[in-house]
Order: sequence, then structure tokens, then C-alpha cells
Amino acid sequence: AALAASVALSAAAGGPALAEYAQATMAASEQQQQPATQRRLARAYSSRGAALPETAMLQVPGSAEPLQLVLSSRPEVLRVQKTMVEAWALMSQAFFDSDRVSGDEWPAELRLAMERAAEARTPQQAYDELNTMTAKLNDPYTRVRREDAADDFLADGKPAIEGVGVVVATDPRTGAAIVVAPIEGGPAAKAGVLPGDQIIAIDGVAVEALSARGVDAASQLRGALGSAVRLEVWTPPRSSAAADAGDSGNLRSLNLRRGSVRMQQVVARALTLPPSARPLRAGERESSRARAAAASHPLGYIRLSAFGESAPEQMRQAIRDLQKQRCDHFVLDLRSNAGGLVSSGLQIAALFLDGGVPVISVVGRDGDVQQVATPKNLVAETHAPLAVLVDRGSASATEIVAGALRDTARATLVGERTFGKGRIQEVFDLGDGSKLFLSVASYRTPALRQIDRVGLAPDVACAAPVAGRLPSAAVRAAAGAEESGLGESAEADACVVRANSRLMRAMSAAEAGLDSAPGPHNALGGFAAGNASMGKGDQADDDMGMPPFA
Repeated sequence: AALAASVALSAAAGGPALAEYAQATMAASEQQQQPATQRRLARAYSSRGAALPETAMLQVPGSAEPLQLVLSSRPEVLRVQKTMVEAWALMSQAFFDSDRVSGDEWPAELRLAMERAAEARTPQQAYDELNTMTAKLNDPYTRVRREDAADDFLADGKPAIEGVGVVVATDPRTGAAIVVAPIEGGPAAKAGVLPGDQIIAIDGVAVEALSARGVDAASQLRGALGSAVRLEVWTPPRSSAAADAGDSGNLRSLNLRRGSVRMQQVVARALTLPPSARPLRAGERESSRARAAAASHPLGYIRLSAFGESAPEQMRQAIRDLQKQRCDHFVLDLRSNAGGLVSSGLQIAALFLDGGVPVISVVGRDGDVQQVATPKNLVAETHAPLAVLVDRGSASATEIVAGALRDTARATLVGERTFGKGRIQEVFDLGDGSKLFLSVASYRTPALRQIDRVGLAPDVACAAPVAGRLPSAAVRAAAGAEESGLGESAEADACVVRANSRLMRAMSAAEAGLDSAPGPHNALGGFAAGNASMGKGDQADDDMGMPPFA
């Protein structure tokens, strides 16, 4: 039997040590059945006229008694069972919440899943049992995927997929599919899907029912180019005040055609915005003094849509190009950026920070905290005043960058509370070719602020972009072109205008000798850099921090 051999466990580069589990063996044995288990199995199988199945013994580290597992007589199902044991062992060894995989309950989950899988008639039914077992961890980011196209699109350097163009996450409490971010230009975005919307049903099947079977909603949203899909989408009330006033949200049905969704990771423009955050009223003209101030202080606007492999170098080049255009302050727009590669996020944060500055606090499964800092001899690409735009679609690596820049007094956060995804996934290749996406650690900001399921609150609250009429035709020409990749004109974006206004006020105060400007990060307010430094090789390139993309 395949399970009679040693269970081979392989970790990705930089992954946790799995030596003790690599020694675990499963010896097929009908003779070692415990009497109670044997009687229970005999009753269950004799009632169906089936022969008593074979069993295997798994020696679990830390347990005196081996774990007895039921084996399928179908070779194709047996292969899935081997994958199940392999994934279970990895979860036991490396899952970030050790309490979830300790004690007697977690081995019992494997025993139950193996028994149910042994009764499966198809490999897919066995995989359903694997997903059901994985769901017991109550972690929407830990999952086994039989295909890797969706989650590896950034790591492969191919930021495109055929689907409706949304990044979704599963609510661990309800199983609902929450839209973290619609991808600009995709079918969902064109249909008006917003961050925070909930996908209730896909082609008439409730998402909660799919989740209960371990089926990923993102996989159902992907499909052949041009194929049709019907979504039931609920937009919740946009504020608690609206809900208290009786607003129950908006439920609507959308008929979409799947498209090839491509994500342009970095878009940059030099914008000439007035120092005031107030849009001009109808018929009102800006003063010559305001025009002069805007012309002498162009804003470097950079929009980052995802943290892919090429994003750090694209960001570096964008900063340099904007500096050549005399931009002396910057807005980094991370709204609806659902994350990507943790390593890319750390490198991008380092573009705005000098050496020896803490970027992230990583909390291991035993509660130990390690701070990752920028390399000691690093010099930031720019020390210019900086604001970072965030919203409820800003997640994962985005929250790492935003938290680092805010905690180190390097930037002001403007916008809405972020999504709250503070877990790091490692990707493990399993023996049958599938992949295990496993949460191996949680992270916090350098000041140990909680991110997971909480998010980051902005320093300056600003609702989702609201069109406002601003005065400069030159700005509209520069930022309003459809091919610019900025979507809605940046000059009509109230949050961009507000961030620019705050930065220019601070710059004016600095020129007047007042101490209220957002200065460089050198004054860290007591933050001490940890003994770990970040580099391109310190984080595996497949450490995906992004919810599924469809």
C-alpha cells in the first residue's frame, strides 16, 4: 500500500523544519486494530455489505499511542488520503496557532477525515473531506489547492487571469465571500462591485454552501474567457449610522462575462494641485497665488495595485522619474491593493526608509516576536513628505507597508480602516502536485499594533473617492486620460486632494520654522530595530499574502 511507506514531507525554501514528521511512518496493519475501533468499523461496513477496510498506523510525535487510520481500496482515493496525511502533518508542525493543532482534537480530525475519505467514490469527494478538515483550523487563508494558477499569478510574474476581476476573502465566521478589491477595468469593477461587497451566490449556488463543502469561491468565479456567470451581490450599509437609520444595504443580481484581467502594478503622475483641500464652487476661480504655489510644489502621485515581483523596481523608477519632474512631496495610493508578495512589500517600504529601521514584527507560533529591519547601510530613495492612501480593500502586504511608514513617523495614513489580514502564508508542494497554502506566522506593525481582523485606522479619515471639481485644466489633461491607468481622474479624487493639502500645510510650516512637518523617519519615537534585517532573499518568493484572485 502507498501509505505503508514513510510519509515524505518537503518544505519550501526557508520553510520550517519538519524533521520529526519526516520520520513518521504509516505501517499498514489489519492486525493492530484496537478492539473498539474494529467493532465500530465492522458494524458500519457490514450494514452496507462491504468488507472491513484496511487500516494503517501513524505514530504521532508526543503521543504514546499510534493513530489508526482507515484506508480506501480505491487507488485514486488512496492517493488523496496520502496527501491528506501529508498536509495534516505540515499543519501540525507549522500552523501559526499552535493551540489549534495540539491536544487530542486535531489527530481526531485526521482520523475522521480519513474514515470519510475511505468511503469516497471519487478523488474529488476525498478532497472535499481534506478541505473540511482544513476548515477546522478556522483560518480562511490555509487551504489545499489542486491548481495553482490563481494564487501564483503574481509570483510567476504574470499578473493576469481569466475571471471577473476581484480579490476575495472568506469570512471565517459566516463563510461569506467578501470582496477585498475589484480590479480596475475588470468585469466586476465595470459592473459597480465595491470593496466590502459580499458575494452571496454564484450561478444560483449559495457561497456559504460552497464554503461548507470546502470549495473556494474564487475558483468558481474564474473560467473560460467570455463565459457567463451570474452573481448575487450584497452591498452592506456604508456606515453604522446608515444601518441605524434603517439602511439594509443593496442586494442585486449581476450577469457578467469573464474577461482577461490584467493588473498594471505601478502608475505614476506628477500632479499640480492647489494647496486647499476644498474643491472650487461653481463659477469660482483659483487665485494666482494658489496657482503659483501649486506649480512650485508638484505632487508625486504613485498608485500601486499589487505587490508583485517587479513592483519594487517599478516603484523605484517611478520615484526617480517624479523627482526629475521636481515633485517634492508624494502620495502613495494603496487603496484596493489586496497585497501580494511579502518580500516585495518589505522592499517597497525600504524605498522610503533609511537603514536599521523596523518594518514588521513577526509573531511565531510560540508567541516569540522578531522585528525585521531595513539593511543597516540603506539610504532611502526619497525623504520627501509622504502620505499613504488606504481603504477597506487595503490588505496584507499593503498593511505591512502602511503600518511601517506610519509607526516610524515617516508617513500619514489617509482614508478608511484597512481590511485586517495579518497572517503570512508559506506555500508547500505536496506529493500529488497540489499545493498547501499554510499560515505560518502572524505579523504586527513595528510598534506591535494588531493588524489581523482589526486593520489599521487612518490618521485622517476620508471616504471612498468622491468626485470634486478642481480648477486646473492642466491637471485634468495630465491625469484624466483613460490610458493613464488612474481610472477616475486623480484631480477629482477628494482623498488625493486632502492628502496633498495636508502635506503642503506641513511643508509651509516647516519653511516657516515650525516643528509640525512630517519629517524623515530618523526620530522613531523609541522604536528599536530588531536584530533581523530584510533582504531580497530573506522571504521566500511564494510567501503570498494576498487573498484569492478571480
